[in-house]
Amino acid sequence: MQKITDQFITQMFKSCLTSEKVLAIVIQHMKYEFLGSEQFKKIYRTIVNQYRINGNRIPNIGLIYEANKTENDVIEAISQIENTPPPNEDDILNYFNDFIKQSKFVQLHNSLAEVWGDDRHDEAFSILQEGCEKISNFSIKPEIYGRVYADFEERQESRKEKRESGEEESVIIPTLIDEVDLLIGGGIKKKQTFLLQAQSGYGKSTFLRWIACAASRSGQKVLFISAEDSQEDVETMLDSTAFIAERNSFSEEIPEYLKEIIDKSRKDVLSKGGEVFVRCFEQFGSATMSSVLGAVNDVSKIDNRPVDMVILDYLEKFQPIGSYSKGDKRQKRLNVAEEIKNAALETDSAWVTATQGSTVDPSMLNDPTFVQTRYNISELKSMVDPFSYFATLNMTKDEREKGLMRIYFDKLRYHEAQKTILIYQDLSKAQFYLPEKTRNFLLSQKSKEQEASSPIIKKRPLGRKPSR
Repeated sequence: MQKITDQFITQMFKSCLTSEKVLAIVIQHMKYEFLGSEQFKKIYRTIVNQYRINGNRIPNIGLIYEANKTENDVIEAISQIENTPPPNEDDILNYFNDFIKQSKFVQLHNSLAEVWGDDRHDEAFSILQEGCEKISNFSIKPEIYGRVYADFEERQESRKEKRESGEEESVIIPTLIDEVDLLIGGGIKKKQTFLLQAQSGYGKSTFLRWIACAASRSGQKVLFISAEDSQEDVETMLDSTAFIAERNSFSEEIPEYLKEIIDKSRKDVLSKGGEVFVRCFEQFGSATMSSVLGAVNDVSKIDNRPVDMVILDYLEKFQPIGSYSKGDKRQKRLNVAEEIKNAALETDSAWVTATQGSTVDPSMLNDPTFVQTRYNISELKSMVDPFSYFATLNMTKDEREKGLMRIYFDKLRYHEAQKTILIYQDLSKAQFYLPEKTRNFLLSQKSKEQEASSPIIKKRPLGRKPSR
């Protein structure tokens, strides 16, 4: 079993003697085998005993000296603790939390080696999944409970500070699809999740790439993760979306007009602090939710700025941390969906993904009045629950030829759902949305509706008096 460094133990004991919170957490999770030397074990035993004798109150440093006055090496260690400046509580707890997680990983590794060595491979796989889930969810920090009445003034002050600093505005990430942003209150909010469902070839990945570029244009830091395509393919398609160009435009010398567009767009996005980081899991089995969280952590360290939005292309391609029966695709998807929700809360970022549509009668798909919902696709009913937003893509063959897409919003947390919006798109240039063409189409539709609903007024011929 690994040991904590002497320097950290000294700082941790100093924190224990100045903070009841730290001391209570350390007593709950510390094991004697974590402590290297005998003098540290004796000091810790003294601290625990005095804490309990004093009715769960921090012990006095004098009592720690008195209890070990006959042992010079212990007295020297206590003196070092006394003269150590008070460390940051959060730093102490975070380090201790990580250490315990590492210790649990070592225990898991040893258990796996033993079971795998006995050729009990299925059992080892189950132990691995269950153990990884426990380690991932482990935390020594106590649950925090908000108080509606007692904390009201504090919340109001916090809201005021966010408004004045402009921080409140950055919580919402626009999709730059006018009709969608209008429907969901300006965009996708941090800590919330968006699930898109569509048949194969309807533009799921195009939608995800559009959302990534849209978020970056508003100054957000985006992480785009693919478990299906190569790094080169994903980056090329993102270039196509970002710079409004066909994919093959980048295979040869870029035309001058496109160079100007690219230069202007790049400078504009970078000046706002926007960026899309791309991570592709090309090796089979490597796209796990643990790896995804690791990538989020890595990218958050770049420029010391957290990730604002995470995009997974697409849900079925990722393996959950939680255990499930091998071959149970439904449970696997449910686990990934739940873990995406938890990840959004933990990372304070918006998460967007898509799911493959099940087989639907082609005659239904070609009905312009038909839309896919969680109720006519049975396996989606429970999978939609963890998501804040759920929408489906719908189009007939005729609509596809025209570049017209119907987006049905089945679920919108905090907003009215069961609504369909129409947009025009150009998938040849990876443009999920054509704002001007869509706007003109909607205006013409509105004009036709107004004409149809206007009352018909019959005019009297000139020169003829009305009959009495």
